[in-house]
Amino acid sequence: MEKAELFTPFCARAILVERPLRRKDDALLQADFYGIGLLALVGNELDVLVPPRPFVKRRHTVAGWKFLEDMYTQLA
Repeated sequence: MEKAELFTPFCARAILVERPLRRKDDALLQADFYGIGLLALVGNELDVLVPPRPFVKRRHTVAGWKFLEDMYTQLA
């Protein structure tokens, strides 16, 4: 969750869990509190345990612009 939290000013965040959680209730509470989506991979299906909080752009920053440029570079 700490790594996902770094993207807060730039986009909606979510974490994909590929194995069962040891403390599922704690993970659900933390994800909901911080607005980080929690997704679980069950077989070939994706189960949304906590939906990510929608991203609302509050201001334009140099860091946000650079983030978008880096993402577009990786996608191209």
